Amino acid sequence: MTKSVRTLLFALFVTLFLLITPLVIGYSQGYRLDWQDKTIVQTGGLFLEPRPAPVEVYLNEKLVKKSSFVFQNVFLGNLIPKNYRLRIEKENYSAWEKNLDIFPKLVTEAKNITLFPELGREAENVIGSKLRDFSASPSGKYFAFINNDSTPRITLYSISAQKVTLTFDAPATFSDYKIENIQWNKDSTRFMFLLKSDASRKWVSVDPKAGALSSIDISSDISSSADFRKYTKELYKPVISKVKWSLVDSDKLFFVAHDRDKKYLLFSYNIASKKISPPLAYDVLEYSPEKNAVFYVSSMLENINRLDPNTKKIYQVSFSNIFGKEKSAPTTFVSHAQEQYLILKIADALYRLDKKAGLMQKISDGVESAVVAADGKKILLTGEKTLSVYWLEDTQIQPFRDAGDLEIIYTSAGAINDAVWFSKNNAYVLFADQDTIKVVELDGRDKRNIHMLTEKPASKLFYEKDKEILYFLSDETLYSLSLK
Repeated sequence: MTKSVRTLLFALFVTLFLLITPLVIGYSQGYRLDWQDKTIVQTGGLFLEPRPAPVEVYLNEKLVKKSSFVFQNVFLGNLIPKNYRLRIEKENYSAWEKNLDIFPKLVTEAKNITLFPELGREAENVIGSKLRDFSASPSGKYFAFINNDSTPRITLYSISAQKVTLTFDAPATFSDYKIENIQWNKDSTRFMFLLKSDASRKWVSVDPKAGALSSIDISSDISSSADFRKYTKELYKPVISKVKWSLVDSDKLFFVAHDRDKKYLLFSYNIASKKISPPLAYDVLEYSPEKNAVFYVSSMLENINRLDPNTKKIYQVSFSNIFGKEKSAPTTFVSHAQEQYLILKIADALYRLDKKAGLMQKISDGVESAVVAADGKKILLTGEKTLSVYWLEDTQIQPFRDAGDLEIIYTSAGAINDAVWFSKNNAYVLFADQDTIKVVELDGRDKRNIHMLTEKPASKLFYEKDKEILYFLSDETLYSLSLK
C-alpha cells in the first residue's frame, strides 16, 4: 500500500470519526431526530405503575410493552417530547386512558394506576338483609348490623366466617327505641351504641368475646355511681351525652354530663373498673379524643382548647369565637391520626386551624361529610352533588400538589349518597352516585378515569383494603363486591 493510499485512508477514518462520534454521543445523551418537525430534540421518558399485573401498554394506539407478575412497573424511554395517547389494558378489567406530555430530559410519571373489574364481571354477594345500618370494626373482622325490626336488634357478623355469630335483642319494653351511633373501641374488643327514643337515651356497651352479646347499660351504671352524683351535684337532672371511646385505653370512654342551664362537664369512665374521673373540663360543647389529648370547643368562650388527660392541664389553641355570627352551630371534629392538623366541620363549612395565628381558616362551604385519607395527606369532601379533595401536605409525586390546594374531582347530575377512600393507595375515591356505584381517580391530568362498578343504588359504602372488597348497603341489603 502506497503512502498516498495510507494517507487517504487515514483522512477518511478521521473524517468518519469526527462525523460519527458526535452522533454517538448525542444518541447516548438522548438526542433524536424528530422526523415530523425535522429538528433534533432531547428525549424524555414515561414511568408507569399499573395494577393488577400483567397489563398491556399502548402508546398512540400501538402496543409497546407488556408487564409481568415479576416486573409490574413499566418504563418507556427515548420518547420524542410531545403529547402521547396512553392506554393500559387487562382482560376483564376496565381500561385506563390518558393523554400525557413528555418533556426533554424528564420522566413523566403515572403512579398508583388501578384497573377495576369490568361491570358484571364479579357478581355481588348478599351478606345480610333487612338492615337499617352497619358498622365495621377497626380490625376488619366484624360487622355490627342494625336490623330493621320492630324491636331494637343488633347482630354480629364475622367477615372471615361469613356468617352471623351473635345476636343482641333488646327487651320488648324497648320497642319504641331505635339503635344509633355504633362505635368500636380501638382494638375491636367492644362496641357501644345509643338506644334512643323521643323521651330517653341510653348508651349500651357490648362485649363480643363473652360468647353472647353481653351488654352493659353505661348510662345506668354512670348515673347510679356515688362519685357521679357527687361530681354533678351542681347540675339539675344531668343528662349523659356525647359518649366516645378513648384512642389509648380499650376500656375507657369519655362523656359529657349537662343540664338545662347549659353546663357541660367532661368525664372519663372505665367500663371494666366502673371508675369515673373527676370533671376534666367544665365547658365542653363538643370534643374529640386523640391519642395524647382531647380537643374541645368551649361552651363559654366558643374557642378551642387542648386538654391533657394525664396532667389535666388545658391550653387554648384558638383565640377567637369559632362560630362567628352563627351561635353554637352544629360542630364536628374531623378525626385525624396526627394532631398537627385540627379540622372542624361547623354547620356545612369545613375549617382548618392556623396554629400560628390561632384562627380557623375556611376550606370550603357546602360540605356534608369530610374524611381524612389513610395516608393523612388529604381530605375527601362530599357535597350534595360534588366530590372534592383538600391537600393537607405537599404531594411529591406527579401530579404535584401544594398543601392547601382544593380540587373538585367529580360533579354529579343528582345526589351523591356516600363516598369513601380507595384506601389501598388513596389515589381513588369510591362513591354512590344516584343509582350506581362508581370510582374516580385523583389524577386530573387530561381527564379523570371514572368507572362504574355496579348498577345498584347504595346508601352506605365500606372498603376493606386487605381483601380488596367493597361492601355496600342497598335497599336494606348488604352486598360485597370484589375489586381484585
